[in-house]
Amino acid sequence: MRQSTLVVCAVLLCVSTALAAPTKLVQQGRLLADDGGPLEGTHALQFTLFDAASDGTAVWTEDHFAAFESGYYSVELGSQALLDELLFDNGTLWLELVVAGATLSPRQEILPVPYALRAAAAERLEGGSVDAQEISVDGSVVIDSSGNWVGPSPNVSWTTVTDVPADLADGDQDTITTTLEWSAITGVPTDFGLQGEPGDPGPQGEQGDAGETCSVSSVEDGLATLSCPDGSFVEWPTTVSVTSGMPFSLPEFEIPGTPPPAAIAPHLLMPNDQLVIVDYPENLTSAGLNHREVIEAAIAMFPQYQGQPQTHGFWEKGEVRFQIGSYIIDQEIDWPARLNLIGASRYVRNGGTRFWASAGMTKDDYIFRLLSGDHGDNVNGNFFQHLRNVHFNGNNFSSGVAWGGAQSSSMKNVEIQGIPQGGTCVLIQTGTNAMIVEAVWCDGESQPDTTGFRGGPIIEGGVTFIACKAESIAVGFDLERGDHYAVGAYFENIGIPVIRRGNTGNTRFMGLSVKNISGVGTNGLPLIFDLPDGLANFYASGIVRESSQAVGYERSGVFYELIAESLFVLPGGQPNTAQRGYEVNVLEHVRNIPLELDGDTELSIGRRYFEDFGGGSAHSVAFVGPEEEGKRVELRTESTGSVTLAMPESVIAGSDALMDEVTLDAGYHVLIWERIGGQWWLRVD
Repeated sequence: MRQSTLVVCAVLLCVSTALAAPTKLVQQGRLLADDGGPLEGTHALQFTLFDAASDGTAVWTEDHFAAFESGYYSVELGSQALLDELLFDNGTLWLELVVAGATLSPRQEILPVPYALRAAAAERLEGGSVDAQEISVDGSVVIDSSGNWVGPSPNVSWTTVTDVPADLADGDQDTITTTLEWSAITGVPTDFGLQGEPGDPGPQGEQGDAGETCSVSSVEDGLATLSCPDGSFVEWPTTVSVTSGMPFSLPEFEIPGTPPPAAIAPHLLMPNDQLVIVDYPENLTSAGLNHREVIEAAIAMFPQYQGQPQTHGFWEKGEVRFQIGSYIIDQEIDWPARLNLIGASRYVRNGGTRFWASAGMTKDDYIFRLLSGDHGDNVNGNFFQHLRNVHFNGNNFSSGVAWGGAQSSSMKNVEIQGIPQGGTCVLIQTGTNAMIVEAVWCDGESQPDTTGFRGGPIIEGGVTFIACKAESIAVGFDLERGDHYAVGAYFENIGIPVIRRGNTGNTRFMGLSVKNISGVGTNGLPLIFDLPDGLANFYASGIVRESSQAVGYERSGVFYELIAESLFVLPGGQPNTAQRGYEVNVLEHVRNIPLELDGDTELSIGRRYFEDFGGGSAHSVAFVGPEEEGKRVELRTESTGSVTLAMPESVIAGSDALMDEVTLDAGYHVLIWERIGGQWWLRVD
């Protein structure tokens, strides 16, 4: 369904007419395409005269194929279909122009120049009535404004009338009752008689000279003014939108999958074997059709792949597009892998493609769930499933949409509302690998125990969230495992922005902004992040505003303050609405916490350790990991006796001795190795 724009720069309308010859109009102008360039080549034009500015009756029409050069064209109206000048005798007319099947609007009123045609109509009175204030002959009024004869009285002598019937000639009061035949009338002139049969049409007269042309005198405020030599002018809009649509019908080629039922077929268009377009929802309702059944029939028009499911998709690739309007869904729809789901407009909040759940669905249902047919939930063998330009409304019955579970899938320009208590806006399914979630908005509408973005238990690869938002919801992100990245996320009126349940994988949030946090940790203070034991690779930065308490994150049951309460409250006790920045680097934090060596002999380069050697004796340590310049290893020791510690060959600070063993007296010591110049240097405190 394509839309184009034509720009009308000039329309030149002039008259060429001659008495007793067909009327013709020369119409010239210039058209620009939607990219601003002039039209070129030959295009179909249709000109129609109407008796009204809109609707009305077409009184004349004619088609032309006009050659365009630099956008200019010229046609002669009346050269194809007779243009009777008497058409202009019945009042105002409007000219409508159709370009390549697209109608320009509004119609243009025919102003003074064409009305010169009425003079031709006045030169002869044929088959019509006379409408005048009065009629004069040779300067003398013969019929006044009341329609009365006021001219000279006719002076007819009875004696001059010949062939008077005898019954009238005797002077009696008689009535003629005899029917007269034409042959009974005498004295008829020889050149007067009955109307004969119509003769053959005469030859076409010579074309008259073209009249003077009009020209564009100004273009202002979207109107082009055309001025003509006789002083008349016409205004024409400089920009006109033209749309063309495609009717819904079955294709002529054989459908690659299952043809839809006869009642549904007129509402599904398949212009090629990788695309199906679903009719407007109001048309489905008018036809008495179940919206979900129509959508499932559209899916079935694509063939299933018969190969190995883990080496290829379970469905042949394709795309289903939907129109503007609200489709009503009465149960969860299984959406096959490798089919894209595309809505009509990315402006989904102000009207676009909408899917509404209806009664009978529950919080465990999703309006659409990307699945793999009979092969289970893990569809990691599939790829390239994209969801675009759609609004989901659970209508307080169901959750929003379950997507992912595949390689290289995405969601963009999606909104979810109306999820019930305990529901989820977006479920990132098990098996997801390399997924992008962009410009997705979730409104929990303050329902309890709701989640914005929930990750399945097994996320194979990275999921990137870009410019996503959740508001009035209990949990923003609830992530189990895998790699997760967020850029520019925003949470408002939220319980806990992020809960990370599993300790496997990496998490990075850049620009995670939160407002009005209500969820609290074990110490009763607001939490931005709730992190599990053992999670080491976590980083986040962003801003917080409108809090009345200190804000932080909790890991392994310990609360770490990020922003002090004093920064949110003014000295007088009033709340401070200013934005306060924060940064969390759990990896760096973990690295700074000494680990219990607990008898182990291997020390990871870049980490800190502690070991109680007890009564002393001999021990040894070795380094594991890349030996990079500037890297450090730290070991804190405690013993009640002397300890001999074997170690990697090192330069002892304060001397030039190269040693692979060091003796530690009883007590506490700190040993710090640093890689300098390709050699380990050791300082013992």
